[in-house]
Amino acid sequence: MALSNLTALEIIAGLFALIVAIKIIVVVINRKLWFKGVVKPVYSKPKITGIVFGLLAAIIFYFLIQSGLTLVQIFAVFAFASFLIGWGIITYSRDFLSWAQKAYNHKFTAWGWIQIVIWLVLAGLVLYQ
Repeated sequence: MALSNLTALEIIAGLFALIVAIKIIVVVINRKLWFKGVVKPVYSKPKITGIVFGLLAAIIFYFLIQSGLTLVQIFAVFAFASFLIGWGIITYSRDFLSWAQKAYNHKFTAWGWIQIVIWLVLAGLVLYQ
C-alpha cells in the first residue's frame, strides 16, 4: 500500500510500531544508550514533555474519534494497554512501590488535576453511553 493511501490511524499505528521496535532493539543491545539518549532528555523537562504528550494525546484522540471509534471502544483499548503496562511494571515492583509511596505523599499538581478531570469526563461519557 502506498504511503499516500494510509489513513491517519494507520500512520499513527505504524509510527508507534516503529518506535516500539526501535526501543526494544536498542534496550536489548544497550540499555544505557536508551536511557541517556531518550529517557533522561524527555523526562528531565517535565513542563515541555507534559505539553508535548498532552498535545499528542489530544491529536491522537481526535483522529480516533474521527475514524469512527466510540469512546467505549477506545476505553476497551485503554483497559488492554493498562494491563499490558501493569504486567511490565510488575517486573520492577519493588522500585515501583518505592516510587508510588513517594508520589502518594505529594499533593496533586496542576497537570495532575487536569488529567483527573479529563479521565473523569471520559469515564462519565463512557458510562453514559
